[in-house]
Amino acid sequence: MFFFFNNALLSDELLCAKNLIAASKIKNFAINASNSKSLPECRYYVLNSKRLFSYSFNEINLCPCITEEDFKIRSLIAKAEKSDNLRLCRHYTSQFLANLSSIVNNITICKKN
Repeated sequence: MFFFFNNALLSDELLCAKNLIAASKIKNFAINASNSKSLPECRYYVLNSKRLFSYSFNEINLCPCITEEDFKIRSLIAKAEKSDNLRLCRHYTSQFLANLSSIVNNITICKKN
């Protein structure tokens, strides 16, 4: 019984570590989007952020420290992807980055407890 319980804890730790690593890669794409010089460039980096976020933060690969509230971030990246001008793309990307930082903080605080 201890072995199974211990493996479950280890699995949760691994998922959280994977989510933290993915968040750093997503952050790099989002920073590039917010520093972009044109709308197509911004959308390119937003699309990469969205794809990696969708792949890394799905139900199978999700750290238990992430709450349903954290997934409101998806609407921000969708708005950035569909934005009509560079200013809006950068604006939604900046909001996405702030919420992504909040998710990372939630994971690190949760794992300390």
